Amino acid sequence: MIKFTFIFVILYWLMVRPKGEKAVNTYIFICAALFSIMIGFRNEAIYGDTPGYVFRFKQLDDISFSRMIDGVYRDRLFWIVAWSIAQIVGDNYTIWLVLQAFAIMVPVTLIIKRYSGEPMYSWIVLFFIGFTLFFMAGLRQIVAISFTLSGFLVLLDDKRNQRNKLWWFVVLVVLASFFHGSAWICLIALFFSHRKLNGVTFLLYLISLTVILLYGRTLMFSVTGFVGQYDSRYISYGEKLYGSTMTYFFQQLILVIPSIYLLRNRLKEPLVALFCHFGILGLLIISLSPIVAEMFRLSFYFSWANLIIFPLAIQEMRKRANILPMLYMLFFIVYLIFINKSAWETYYFWFEDTTQLMKTYYLDEMYF
Repeated sequence: MIKFTFIFVILYWLMVRPKGEKAVNTYIFICAALFSIMIGFRNEAIYGDTPGYVFRFKQLDDISFSRMIDGVYRDRLFWIVAWSIAQIVGDNYTIWLVLQAFAIMVPVTLIIKRYSGEPMYSWIVLFFIGFTLFFMAGLRQIVAISFTLSGFLVLLDDKRNQRNKLWWFVVLVVLASFFHGSAWICLIALFFSHRKLNGVTFLLYLISLTVILLYGRTLMFSVTGFVGQYDSRYISYGEKLYGSTMTYFFQQLILVIPSIYLLRNRLKEPLVALFCHFGILGLLIISLSPIVAEMFRLSFYFSWANLIIFPLAIQEMRKRANILPMLYMLFFIVYLIFINKSAWETYYFWFEDTTQLMKTYYLDEMYF
């Protein structure tokens, strides 16, 4: 399914691109539907923490609300909603996953439709920087991101007055934090909502990135060791995921730096500047991942801006040399097929037998 969707994203766009706005909108809708199917109709045995989440969900229709609350220590709203759904659908986890797919794909699709002039590149970026797999791995956080993205859509809406935009953005971020506490980080976007992207700002960003890259690995063990006194998983994250997190960092670096360079003459446009701010913030946050590996998760709250700034850069490329976008697309294809093996992990639908695969998770304890 992942391979099919990736190939379809490219081939269908090549066929519909010359046919006008209606065809492009149809393309965006079909791609959104394919991503939703891929996310929602997956098997319980695949990707990230899905097996554990589904195992817990299957218990919810047989327990009381109070017992469920007693068994949850954080992000309780996520499990309150899950419990409510389970009372209606029983242990049918597919309906639960489909609802989550719908929740995340609606704001993603609206962002691409409203702000991307090159939607094929937006969908490819979704693959390239790891969103595709993350949408199938971090269940609590993707619900939180669906709310924060909705907040960003409000913040970017020129038709709303400023006070109304800020109010709704804060409300949606606070709501997201009840699904995943990390969503609070999105509030720093308020600081950048009207900040210009000038030479001084670039210098501050560059200094921050340089310090992190030079001293990040040295600080990694002391910081993870300190945090590990309170939560031991951070130690193992820091030790085991260093290579993976650096890969995510370089993936974003390859997108952000060339994009901002190509868009340098448009940085006075408020929306372009804001998207670039968010892209750089995502890059800075993920550059901290060698220190605390979970920072790569936090970067997704801002790195979605690459879905827009890179397509904008593609438009600038076309003005200079039409072959450059094609070369970039060729690079993506080579990278995703021959280098980024995680994008080609085996996919299973909900109806496929994964009994043997499930045995590797040892999910034999009661959570609630």
